[in-house]
Amino acid sequence: MLKTPSRGLLCTQQTYYIARRILKFKTAAMKFQSYER
Repeated sequence: MLKTPSRGLLCTQQTYYIARRILKFKTAAMKFQSYER
């Protein structure tokens, strides 16, 4: 195991945050496309 879990936790939180933003953007794009059609 890593001796500095705080760093790994921070990295995981950042990745999760970015993933959430990407997911939100994708859903918004899908909604926009459905509206355009």
